[in-house]
Amino acid sequence: MINSLLVVIGDPAITLIRDLNDEIKMPRIFLSDKRGENIFNLPTNLIYIIESEKITTEYDDKFRDIMENFMFYDHYFILSDIGDEFSTSASKSIGKLYGDKCTGVFIYPFNFEGGNRINNANSFIPQIGSYIPHYFILRNDFLFKVFPNIPMKSLPRMKGILLYNLVENFSEGLQLEDLSYLKKGELGFGIGLNERMDLLGESLNDAMDSPWISKDHNNALILFNGNISEEDVSKIKDKIKFKNYKIKINKINKGRIVYILIITW
Repeated sequence: MINSLLVVIGDPAITLIRDLNDEIKMPRIFLSDKRGENIFNLPTNLIYIIESEKITTEYDDKFRDIMENFMFYDHYFILSDIGDEFSTSASKSIGKLYGDKCTGVFIYPFNFEGGNRINNANSFIPQIGSYIPHYFILRNDFLFKVFPNIPMKSLPRMKGILLYNLVENFSEGLQLEDLSYLKKGELGFGIGLNERMDLLGESLNDAMDSPWISKDHNNALILFNGNISEEDVSKIKDKIKFKNYKIKINKINKGRIVYILIITW
């Protein structure tokens, strides 16, 4: 298990995660640019207000002062909506501070949002690798493939749960040395979960069919988290479709649920 801090940046990402705050087990902080007020009603020890629409040189020292309080973590998850200028500039600043200790989980806007949000995301993507070695991009439009019949009003909560499952299972299932196995740059991901061992193969297929896994990805790190054994996994190994893969089994108490997280490149 990696000793990780989850850093949720900007109001779009905070809005997704705040309702899950009481369910989140891992250490976390929230960075907002709302001026002088905690509109999210989060505990005051978790939220930091930086009154700027963008982290510029003027605010960089204040930002650094905040983040230097958290230097003792081995790893930092940056969860950020990259359609938001404050979020992208703050993500770069964390990358400058913590470098190879960072993994990014970036939310790409829906196509219908258009305009400045799409342009901001597109300008940020080519720069990510200069600041953060490993990162995932959750393209919002793919949510319609995963949840085709869900009402739009329910989509934000489902997206928040999906993002947190990615972060939590990554952090719980890996050791720091495992990060060197991953290719630097953008990674694909798929998540499956089930309460029944006889349906474990279906959960594996669900994870492999993720729209966030590119068809040309031949390499995978496959994590099984939960009350699961090597014998259970051996029964479904023939379903794995990646040319090169590594399996990690983590016997973690998650009740009856077994989580499968696939990381690809």
